[in-house]
Amino acid sequence: MNRDAEYYASACGAGVRIGCENRVYTFSNPGDDQGVESGLARICRQEERHIACDILDQSRIAPMVLRFEMERLAGNAGEQSR
Repeated sequence: MNRDAEYYASACGAGVRIGCENRVYTFSNPGDDQGVESGLARICRQEERHIACDILDQSRIAPMVLRFEMERLAGNAGEQSR
């Protein structure tokens, strides 16, 4: 796990929404969607009302990963057109 991923995992564990969202982002970049879900599920099992449970909702994870991938592709396309 890289430093950013460790930081976001820690922030997410502390209940910081943007930490959980960025955790999804840092793990989705290498394509580890299942790793994201299992990590959030582990937090959610420990505390049912944790923000990770909200983020874990399948209706949110897939669109978030798709959005991050689209942003990455758009950024790459912009860099190539320069």
